[in-house]
Amino acid sequence: MPRTAAILGAGTLGAGWVARFALMGWTVRVFDPDDAAMDRVAAALTRARASLPALYDVALPPEGRVTRAATISEAVTGADWIQDGTPDRTELKRKLFQAVQACSSRDAILASSCTTLTLRELQTCATRSNQILRLRPVDPVYLIPEVLLEGSAPAQIARATALLAGLGMAPAAASSAAALVATAGGSTLADRDDRLVALLRALRPGKAPLVAPILAHEATISPAAPDPDAPAPPVTLDRQVPVTWVDANGHMNEARYLTAFSDATDRLLLWAGMDADCIEAGDSVFTVETHVRHLAEVQIGERIRVTTQVIQGGGRKLHVWHALSVGDTLCATGEQLLLHVDLATRRSAMPPAGIAAWLARIAKAHETLPRPEGLGRHVGQRP
Repeated sequence: MPRTAAILGAGTLGAGWVARFALMGWTVRVFDPDDAAMDRVAAALTRARASLPALYDVALPPEGRVTRAATISEAVTGADWIQDGTPDRTELKRKLFQAVQACSSRDAILASSCTTLTLRELQTCATRSNQILRLRPVDPVYLIPEVLLEGSAPAQIARATALLAGLGMAPAAASSAAALVATAGGSTLADRDDRLVALLRALRPGKAPLVAPILAHEATISPAAPDPDAPAPPVTLDRQVPVTWVDANGHMNEARYLTAFSDATDRLLLWAGMDADCIEAGDSVFTVETHVRHLAEVQIGERIRVTTQVIQGGGRKLHVWHALSVGDTLCATGEQLLLHVDLATRRSAMPPAGIAAWLARIAKAHETLPRPEGLGRHVGQRP
């Protein structure tokens, strides 16, 4: 059952919160009497769809439904998270919080993005003061994972922190994100978002604190290992093409096809048991041959999907066939031959028994599949 968020006030930050919650699979209800509110929400959702998934190397959950609520009661009843984005006026907050608490759950998170009123001032406006949190994000909310979180009830802060983790966000003692946004610049909001995606992705390899919430969240939504006895190629990669993968022709750079196929192989091996501990113990694989065929263009922002057929596995050699598609269109294939190696000797060796058994099972299951068209082709060979 998806969680529900109520967004009260769809200004710049409020619309950004709608996009963040919706793209993480939440049902979202928006209350804002302004006739232009849902236009702002629609614009934020469009920008978020083009950028947020590109921060991840796995697919995000199915997008949640966004609706407009006619009343505060309709918006907040049954909501797990209530996000206040109304103007910073004490009397307005007092009326709002009392109306919200009259028809919402005591367990709901009630957070305000207020910038000029202190937490204490906000809490004096509420009947249940400890329910109020002060949560200050950095715009664009749907991209920046850091927030400043204040509250007076440890249990409420802990619950909010756990829910934020499920949104790919986390509290920070002091935010460095504002400087990153300023660095990004951009002549349009979409251009700014593209630059932010590039900057945030550049921080991933070093596991910088700013991207730690993204990496932690990604680990929780990564696909589970498939049944190795299932006679179908598993999906080993499912992600959006980030702007950082663009080439001079405006589409996906040819080197990134190899990146995608390499990531698909890594996912297959991780399912087999070749994790960081295994590699640290001295067991790994080296690629000895790769053949990539480019069959159709892949555009930046498109969602690519790779399925992998194991041609040979369980011994020293691992032979795999990757098929990369956008929707129903096959865009590329990648054939790879890898050798299991002992990192101590840097020579080929049998993989650990558990890994060998898993790969042998999936190779056996895939024997019933048709031979892939193009398997074993050489460069320049005609169809």
